[in-house]
Amino acid sequence: MEGDAAQDALSQLVAYSVLQWDESMARYRLHDLVRVFADARLGSADRDAARKRHAEHFETVLRGANKLYMAWKEGVAQGLKLVDLEVENIKAGQAWAAAHAEEDPTTATLCSDYPVAGVYLLYLRQHPRNQISWREAALDAARHLKDRRAEGAHLGNLGLAYWGLGDARRAIEYYEQSLVILREIGDRRGEGNALGSLGKAYRNLGKRRRAIGCFQQQLSITRIIKDRRGEGYALSGLGLVYRDRARPAVESSTTGNTSLSPARSAIGVARATRSATWATLTGI
Repeated sequence: MEGDAAQDALSQLVAYSVLQWDESMARYRLHDLVRVFADARLGSADRDAARKRHAEHFETVLRGANKLYMAWKEGVAQGLKLVDLEVENIKAGQAWAAAHAEEDPTTATLCSDYPVAGVYLLYLRQHPRNQISWREAALDAARHLKDRRAEGAHLGNLGLAYWGLGDARRAIEYYEQSLVILREIGDRRGEGNALGSLGKAYRNLGKRRRAIGCFQQQLSITRIIKDRRGEGYALSGLGLVYRDRARPAVESSTTGNTSLSPARSAIGVARATRSATWATLTGI
């Protein structure tokens, strides 16, 4: 049913108080009593099928909102508005998928996909503890599916969530697990991202040699695969560590050039790629 016929049917349902028009959300919704009546009439199989369709639909909505956000310009506001509008439906869909992930492969895939579908928006809108909950469920689902690529991505993003809580040591545990898988499957870009995240965490803990080693490995990989943005992240990380290690030299007119070299290179790459983003979230 499309166009005028659909609108006529909706208007008739509103007239009989089966549907209600929600002005604030600009959508129709079932009357509460109708919802209770319909739920009582549903068998368990029909109810599960309806909830699965609901979860699948709002994973698609979340993915669309994330795509809008990544389009920049007016898409940023549109993506944020959409995810804020649908947040309760999105949370309900993810919760259902997580609760039923072991029942069949399609639901497990849905559970694994949810945090990836909105990876950038969730980073902005979810508290790290909620991110951890979603990503732990997704990790379990990916392992159930034996999907190593997804498993590596979820481990890396769990590291980022613990980093968001200020727990650098726990973040390192997940980054290192992710790195093993990314190397195993030959994902060079992901490997570079994981090394950059490790470098950042080691710098936070004052382990500068380890941080430098990670950033140097990241720099080597990004140059091999011609990832200019990743190259900028690596150079920026190296510059920050060298600044930490040799701040007096940076301030000295005689020795400052050596410490500033990676930072200057990073500025050049950042200008070339027009990127100032530091955190690297992992999609699949």
